[in-house]
Amino acid sequence: MKKYKYFMITGLLAAMLLSGCSEKEEKGDVLIYYIDAENDTLITEGYNWEENDIRGQTAFILEKMRTPKDTVKCNSAIPSDVKMIDWTIDGQVLEVSFSDEYKLMDRPQEVLLQAALVESLSQVDGIENIVIRVGGELLTDKEGNVIEGISKEDYLLDTEEAFYKAEKHEQIEEADVEEVEEMK
Repeated sequence: MKKYKYFMITGLLAAMLLSGCSEKEEKGDVLIYYIDAENDTLITEGYNWEENDIRGQTAFILEKMRTPKDTVKCNSAIPSDVKMIDWTIDGQVLEVSFSDEYKLMDRPQEVLLQAALVESLSQVDGIENIVIRVGGELLTDKEGNVIEGISKEDYLLDTEEAFYKAEKHEQIEEADVEEVEEMK
């Protein structure tokens, strides 16, 4: 249940952040997700595959995520101080290991990184689940529960649904404020 709550909260935040994603700036076989110049939204850039197999396509995406095209005003979703130590594929699971600096990211930056990883790598035919390790340990949520993997289906909510929920939440908060004001 805690894992579900984590993904629901993370999914809601990611869906709101993803709502600012640009349309394909350039058509291609694959879209790589980056962070915009303001560091608050994901944007995409299209590329054509240079590889045909699952390992080659995964390596291609991870390399492109690190080095955006010079013509695009964006930042890598992977901060420069966070090192990608290694990655492996076992069946349909991609495991990506990051350095301990990952833990120093603020929550919005971490959500954007996870969203960029899931959105970019889920385009590789055969990758269904992404496991993240930090400093050799499996990623955990803020309660210390292990996150055994993230898939596109359980990570991101439908954008329209997320906005509806966020809007309802705002309306409830506004009603509470009005109620408190009336009580004064």
